[in-house]
Amino acid sequence: MSSEAAVSIKNLGKRYRIYTDPLHRIMERLSFGKIKRHVERWPFRNVDIEVERGSALGIIGQNGAGKSTLLKIVSGITRATEGEVVVRGSLGSLLELGGGFHPAFTGRRNVFMNAAIMGIPQRVARERMAEIEEFSELGAAMNDPVRTYSSGMVVRLGFSIATMQRPDVLILDEVMAVGDQNFQAKCMERMREIRSAGTTILFVSHSMYHVRQMCDRAVWLHEDVLNAEGDPVEVSDAYLQWMHAQRTVGVDRRATASVAEGLPRLTGALIHKGGSQEAETDFRPGDSLEFDLGWENAEGEGGFYLEVLVSRNDDVPVFSAHSQSAGLVASGRTGTFRLRVPNELAAGEYYVSGRLIRVGDGEAADVRPDWGRFRVLYTGIETGLFLPECRWMTPEEASIS
Repeated sequence: MSSEAAVSIKNLGKRYRIYTDPLHRIMERLSFGKIKRHVERWPFRNVDIEVERGSALGIIGQNGAGKSTLLKIVSGITRATEGEVVVRGSLGSLLELGGGFHPAFTGRRNVFMNAAIMGIPQRVARERMAEIEEFSELGAAMNDPVRTYSSGMVVRLGFSIATMQRPDVLILDEVMAVGDQNFQAKCMERMREIRSAGTTILFVSHSMYHVRQMCDRAVWLHEDVLNAEGDPVEVSDAYLQWMHAQRTVGVDRRATASVAEGLPRLTGALIHKGGSQEAETDFRPGDSLEFDLGWENAEGEGGFYLEVLVSRNDDVPVFSAHSQSAGLVASGRTGTFRLRVPNELAAGEYYVSGRLIRVGDGEAADVRPDWGRFRVLYTGIETGLFLPECRWMTPEEASIS
């Protein structure tokens, strides 16, 4: 284990004993192990993860893959069956919706109770109360019992409390699953602030968008093993490709990501400027945006259309383009199409998604959400989604033209 890592996980495994009848547990204990009435299940085994100080690790996978269990072990809530976890520094966590809240206590009283549990002095909690009230947007509801809160109100209060003091390690489980878009944006900004201050973040989410936005590394837990780890875009892309293959062609959920490699799929997305083959992330109005999308089809049979979808980083769709409109069909075992678009987008960050669509039935053979990203830099004062060519005139000039 590295002494420099904020969190070191070595050879970690968790075993559960599943009993179909509560009496079976008693029978086993009375027999001193001679009678077995349970089935063993390991959500994961032999997991090794090092999380560097000040970094953010995204943990993805299907329900039941052991993501939340892993975080509970790191937090000390659940004991591991084998292996060890070392956390260096103070720890803060928000693992379960409303976990640690007393339903009969008001939101304000729960703040003080959780502060005491976290080892935060009451004086500090009082000093931070105004900040918590403002961030959680609960207003007068801070004086109401938590049992009267909606799920969104509970998670807002929970997140506000979890980030009340800047811990060395912060553990978050699906905090983006509840709450409106405005609060999600506030959570993202708060997490960025915490990271910039040196806090290490472990983040479980089913939202690939938030994993890619927040994390600089990701791991994919799948069928009791660490199936992939590395760049969050690459890991989440492999996960989404596997998920799509499972839905469309019935890939066994126990199979690894490699089973999707033999299926027709998109391969590689390059975003660059016109006249250049170098990948580019920053564009200005007037630049020529070019998107290269490739495909592979091991069988070489059938034809496909390619589609590019561009969305702003707040999930607002901006435009899409379909190769069918140009009469281009992707055929053969491999190839690449290029889409050229004059850049009239306003300043902001944008995401590029791709789809490979079968000719005939119109079904998607492969889908890559948020595959690439780019920014548009603009120093003007205009806002919106795009910057059309505009001309201001006086009434006299307008009448002449």
